[in-house]
Amino acid sequence: MIQLFSAGSNMMQNVCTPLPFKMHVGFCILASVVYLIQFYRKGSWHYVMLMFAADATFATQIYTEDWFIGVLFVVEAMLLIAAGILAHRYNKKNKPPKAAPAGNSDPTGDGAFDD
Repeated sequence: MIQLFSAGSNMMQNVCTPLPFKMHVGFCILASVVYLIQFYRKGSWHYVMLMFAADATFATQIYTEDWFIGVLFVVEAMLLIAAGILAHRYNKKNKPPKAAPAGNSDPTGDGAFDD
């Protein structure tokens, strides 16, 4: 495990990726596990979208052509926008309802009209 995150790597650093190969693999695995656990716990699909967005960055380790990086940018943007929309819907659906004042229908609140 320590070797996975060691600074000295015998593989050449990719220009399009800020992390070394082994560290990027570890990041993608860790992100996938965390997002899958959150999806299992909460059931919101935006965690799956975030997982795909995080894992899609690994493609830059393999493909470094300019056109591919442009396509990946568009795909990442679409995944993140979709995750934002799904998260908003999830939070709106699970928002607790606002409670009315307990047993007081008098708008002034002083109880002058109570019998």
